[in-house]
Amino acid sequence: MEPTQDAPAAERATATPAALAALARLRERRGEVMLYQPGGCCDGSVPVCLEQGDLRLGDGDVLLGSVGGCPVYADVTRSRVFSPAELARM
Repeated sequence: MEPTQDAPAAERATATPAALAALARLRERRGEVMLYQPGGCCDGSVPVCLEQGDLRLGDGDVLLGSVGGCPVYADVTRSRVFSPAELARM
């Protein structure tokens, strides 16, 4: 299954300069990575960074955009509950 294309990248995914620098270092060391915001609660809601291909995306996942060359996905329920600004701070 392919993730849903929900909103334009510029509106849904942002990163600080420090985060972009960290992603660049990580990509140099590990190759292509992706960011994912799961839809759980408590420990299950912590954003994660994974090597691309390590997480099987499905119909319940939404592509929010890209930061630092890395795609940013979220569980569809998470992307609808929080505003873009709130997701960016997670």
